[in-house]
Amino acid sequence: MTKGKRRSQQEWESIFQHQKDSDLNVQAYCEQHNMCSKTFYAHRRKSLIAENDASPFIKIKKTSGVTLLVNNASVLHYQNCKIHLHANADANWDAQIMKALS
Repeated sequence: MTKGKRRSQQEWESIFQHQKDSDLNVQAYCEQHNMCSKTFYAHRRKSLIAENDASPFIKIKKTSGVTLLVNNASVLHYQNCKIHLHANADANWDAQIMKALS
């Protein structure tokens, strides 16, 4: 594959939408349009990070009383929410719940 031209962020957004609308997977779309799929994925990842305030993480400030131990359970306070996490609960399940709430 030859080295492609530089594209603006707006052009990449248009390409992402066109690929999505095409019902082709990324590999097939890139082959059809003579693009490198690695480049496509790299620009899409950059675009997604930029959409999320330049960071894929959520900042949580630690304040007094953020985590309390109550009968072998942790209580996470965030804004108007309380999440009670039992000490014996699966950590992956806890992580999935927190991700879903973010």
